[in-house]
Amino acid sequence: MRAALVIRQQWPGTAVLLLSQYVEERYAADLLSAHTSGIGYLLKQRGADVEEFADALRRVAEGGTALDPQVVSQLLVRRHSDPLDRLTPR
Repeated sequence: MRAALVIRQQWPGTAVLLLSQYVEERYAADLLSAHTSGIGYLLKQRGADVEEFADALRRVAEGGTALDPQVVSQLLVRRHSDPLDRLTPR
C-alpha cells in the first residue's frame, strides 16, 4: 500500500492496481484522493475470477478505475460516520 502511494506521488501517470486481503481504509482514501485515473483496489478473492481480474487490469491500464464493491462500501461508511456517535451519554 505504501509503495503504491509513493509510486503515485513520484510518477502520477503510473497505473496501479492493488490486490489486498482486506480493506485498509486510510491508504485507500489517500490513494483515491489525489488522482483517480489509473487506480484499482481489489480484494484478493476478486482475483480468482480471471475474466473479472483481466477486465479490471485493462481498465486501470487505460486510465480508468477498478474498485472492489467492498472497498467502496467501507469508504462510504467511514465518510458518513461521526466519531462522536461512539461516545456514551456519560
